[in-house]
Amino acid sequence: MMKRKFGLFIVLLILISVGLTWQEPLAAETTATTVSLNWSTPVQLSTGATNGARIPSIATMPDGSRTIVAFNRRMDGTSSNHDPYFVVSTNVTVQESASPTWSAPAPIYTSNGVDSVQVDVALDAGAKAHAVWVEGTALRYADETQWPTGGTTISAPSLPPGAVAPKILASGANTLDVVWAEPTSVSSPLPNIYHARSVDNGASWPSKNLLLNSAPTSDAPDIAIDSSGKLHVVWQENEVPDSVIKYVQGTPGAGNAVTWGTPVTISDVSNPRDAIEPHILIVGDTIHVIYGDIDSSAPNPSTSDQYIHHIQCSSNCTNVNNWVSTNNPVSGVAVRANNNTPFDTSASMVKYGRCVSVYFHGTDISLNNNFNEILWGIDSCGWSVGAPREQATSEQNRSLYPALAVANNWWLLMAYEQYDNANLPQIFFMRAALDVFLPTITRN
Repeated sequence: MMKRKFGLFIVLLILISVGLTWQEPLAAETTATTVSLNWSTPVQLSTGATNGARIPSIATMPDGSRTIVAFNRRMDGTSSNHDPYFVVSTNVTVQESASPTWSAPAPIYTSNGVDSVQVDVALDAGAKAHAVWVEGTALRYADETQWPTGGTTISAPSLPPGAVAPKILASGANTLDVVWAEPTSVSSPLPNIYHARSVDNGASWPSKNLLLNSAPTSDAPDIAIDSSGKLHVVWQENEVPDSVIKYVQGTPGAGNAVTWGTPVTISDVSNPRDAIEPHILIVGDTIHVIYGDIDSSAPNPSTSDQYIHHIQCSSNCTNVNNWVSTNNPVSGVAVRANNNTPFDTSASMVKYGRCVSVYFHGTDISLNNNFNEILWGIDSCGWSVGAPREQATSEQNRSLYPALAVANNWWLLMAYEQYDNANLPQIFFMRAALDVFLPTITRN
């Protein structure tokens, strides 16, 4: 009898152990259904910004042990005097019944009357923060040990509009990659896409590389790296009559050297009107790219129907025939912008659970008496032309520019711009957690 009880006890321990050891990988494979996420109460991050703050960038460590949000803080009552600011949290994964805490906003760089905008931020493997931004017309870089007075000028173009739309990527032990747009020369005054690499964690930036010298304006680059170390860049190429999305691969060599291939047009596969503002994400062997679809030839583009498209490729992606359009437009029913600041949608994309999640802003065209932009969510586990989407924010205040990150493959983090009751833009944060159901043991 004692043996039987002991045997049953061992079996019970094994079953409990299976349940406990199953819990962690289950979070990594659970379907993240954006239409049913339970978002936390929004928290304002840009406290003290009496003139407002705009367009956040977010980065987090994989385990959520450090999260940083950077934004462009208005320094006076005008819209042409900003400084880059940041806040930090070390507990974004705190249990749902509590709320993450954030540091007070502090400057990344202070400038006297020079407009400092378009800040982007990344965290390296040691959790050190790195930022790039446009200082007047120059592209600036600084790591957090140099804030708020130091840093390096990566590029100082003399032609207008100068450097625009920088993005920074941290990878490996000490490697940083930056992409941006700037004019090439007097004979080629329209912006083209450039890349610079530092292999000493930002201490030096030996050179910049032109990815494509083209007659149309190039803008809005984004960059990702795959498991082999190869770089992947997408951007908006304003061809006539319609803008398209370009894609190129870069193979790193010795030191800072990167050999770039020939850019190809990838957006034609989903048949957009004008393809704008792409974002790139690599999950395993698959490259995901999203972009806006807008009719920029309309008399007022902001009031024209807009959509988000998604395409992907899993092998030999320099061959345009290997890119696949997935149930486009994945954003579902059309959205619009309520005025020309901005006139188009803006989206962000991350892997969350086993799905690719996308959030974007746009008006609900069914709300005839209210045209404020809303943050909408969709994911690859259920998106299609007519699939439902999640409304993450209220239509009572304009919500713009969602920026996403994932902590511990469990928490979906979102920073975004929202207009307050004084009609000033401020930066807010909220988070949502996966729902996980462990197996239960029943007795028949």
